[in-house]
Amino acid sequence: MFRRLLLQMLFVQLSAVSVHSACSFPGYTTFSRKWETLISQERHTVGAYWTFNQTTVEFLSLTRPQTSDVYDCIRELSNNFLVQLNPKYTETDLSPNDQGNGNGQLMTHRCVKLFRYSDNVLQVKLSPLSVLGPMEQICHESQTPWESYILVWPKITDYEACPIVGGFQFSITDPQKNQLCANLYLPPVLESRCIEEEGLNIEFRNFNCRGNLGMQLNQELRCLGSWTEGNFTFSVTTSTDQMWPRLWLFRFPVDMQQGEFNVEILSEIKVVTTEKIDPSVEHHTMHLSKKIYTSTCEDEAVTCVSCNNSNILGFCQRTCDVCHTNHMGSFPNNTIGNWIQFSIDGVKNVTVSTSSMEIGDTNFSCIGLEIKRWYKTKDRKVAVLFFANGCRPRYLCVDFVQRSTSVQQYRLSQYVLWPQQPSMDADDVCDEDLFAETKSKPSKNTPGIHKYKTVVTANETKQKVPCGLTEGYLQLNAHFPDKRSCKLFVNSCKNDSQTSFDLVLSDDCDKSILTENKQECIATFVDDTNGDQVVITQDSNTSIAYCWVLHKEEWEPRPRYFLTYAADCNSDAAKYILYRNYTGYISYFDIVAGPDLLGTYSCSHDIVSLLRKPDNVTVQSISMADITTPHFNLDAPVFTTNNPDAAGSNIKTPVHTSNCGSKSQRILINLFIMATVYFIVI
Repeated sequence: MFRRLLLQMLFVQLSAVSVHSACSFPGYTTFSRKWETLISQERHTVGAYWTFNQTTVEFLSLTRPQTSDVYDCIRELSNNFLVQLNPKYTETDLSPNDQGNGNGQLMTHRCVKLFRYSDNVLQVKLSPLSVLGPMEQICHESQTPWESYILVWPKITDYEACPIVGGFQFSITDPQKNQLCANLYLPPVLESRCIEEEGLNIEFRNFNCRGNLGMQLNQELRCLGSWTEGNFTFSVTTSTDQMWPRLWLFRFPVDMQQGEFNVEILSEIKVVTTEKIDPSVEHHTMHLSKKIYTSTCEDEAVTCVSCNNSNILGFCQRTCDVCHTNHMGSFPNNTIGNWIQFSIDGVKNVTVSTSSMEIGDTNFSCIGLEIKRWYKTKDRKVAVLFFANGCRPRYLCVDFVQRSTSVQQYRLSQYVLWPQQPSMDADDVCDEDLFAETKSKPSKNTPGIHKYKTVVTANETKQKVPCGLTEGYLQLNAHFPDKRSCKLFVNSCKNDSQTSFDLVLSDDCDKSILTENKQECIATFVDDTNGDQVVITQDSNTSIAYCWVLHKEEWEPRPRYFLTYAADCNSDAAKYILYRNYTGYISYFDIVAGPDLLGTYSCSHDIVSLLRKPDNVTVQSISMADITTPHFNLDAPVFTTNNPDAAGSNIKTPVHTSNCGSKSQRILINLFIMATVYFIVI
């Protein structure tokens, strides 16, 4: 009896291996517990859900009566999956045509093709039901008709880059072929990706210009995922409403370089590749045209008849002679020069001249608006940013702080959109509230983009300053973003007038991340926001600039050191590293108390013995391939990065990790154990 039971269990395990181990759906399909599809009426209606597990997928139709179909994954080939209807969990009755092919075989198999456009947008194509046959035949394009579904998960905080770039004036045609707002004196505007933190913004300027679209007068949209199919590029867009974000599908022409073209806005998430869209599909057509602004002294209004109306003065600045930029301003003398900005993302050259500032490939000009209030005690200057792609100019405030003769910090405010009323002054642009993060909506795992960034002079010779370290050896435990750790000492013995130090690393430390090169201190200061002590150093060998922050939480007995590239340290960085899984740092260090002054070891102490491993301890080797560090090219004018997405792809490839092996491996282990028990019993 016992042997029979073991044989039955062996059969079940063998069946599981043969059926399921060869086929499992990708990990990105399980990102959402319920993928929404058949979305219409701007997501007021969701027609069905797709739910993926490792080896099964469920299609739940929400139309009445509700039906649910569950498919088992049988075989996998690239992004094609051969699936079979599971009769135990399927509520849909097979039609007479599906019940067999005359030979007693049920037509319960079909092919699932997966297309991943982003973490939040997938496309699923389903072949017709078929009898079991060669997968290549069932998945062939000749099998018609294929069903197509766009799957969306809209509840996210990080978005994809929209496929359209630039600014455009537009009119709109509604589903009844009525042309709206074609002759307004102030045309509606669409702008997309004008600056890094902006998405796709539509300014209708008149409620009647919206047609039947349920959008706001000034609608802010974000793109969830985009793809090209046929002659068009499609993009699923969402409102930023956290409670119930609405969805629209934008259809762009593949070529958007010409000055005028049409864009379709669909209120249902449905791919239409024909030139004309069926009237049953609710959609609006936007007729876009591009206008380039090379100055803030221009008229945005189509006609400027009267300058007596104060409401239109800002839009008729040239005609009414009320331009802000009658004269240029100048940046502070101590900021003028060539600077280098080192970051986890790479390196940028920052060039400041008398009247302009260039950061990477972005250039803006200083304008002579006077600061009348208390900001005059700070080096804040108003600048304006122009675009060659139709985006309207932006005003911003640049705030400088000099930390030493070799180190500057700067920060940029939020942008203020042109045009503004003639009464605008520098205080409106440089208000402290515009350096906050509320409008730009940074990712919850990334420190704010309006914080100070540290740059170092491009001059080869930099003036060194005292580091502020106690002479001796300071013992630290280093922790890295990949959760590894190691022991080291900060060596401030016998340095040049206390203006440099180096690290003494244990064998556990990866020397591709931490270096034993001399660190020369080129600036020290106290952070004005939180009182952290900050030291900016330059590697004597590579000239890369680093930032060392000494930060202490109120409830902890000792402070910690945080190490980043120079431009990445700010008043929020330490807390993001500790509490928000931020990984844009090099390492942070726990201070291990030593026997001497301020927890150090004296310069005569044998610290090598403290780093030596006991003979009976085996240390796991660390693969250099596990670590990616930025490559710094000091001659490069723009960012360099190891992130493959920066090359133009917005698709993220999931990394699958497991501590216990795959499902098939676990089944085989169980199989081996049961077989062993079986033969022992025999």
